[in-house]
Amino acid sequence: RPEEVREALQIGPEAPIITTDARHRGEAKSALITLVEHALLARLK
Repeated sequence: RPEEVREALQIGPEAPIITTDARHRGEAKSALITLVEHALLARLK
């Protein structure tokens, strides 16, 4: 579960944790978009 991953890796609540199946192109694309958006927004802060 995402909450367990966050706790195990000690990731703060500001970082998105998403689940995806990389075998599905649409899901992988969505995950990458989320990652890039988060990185860009973090850079602007």
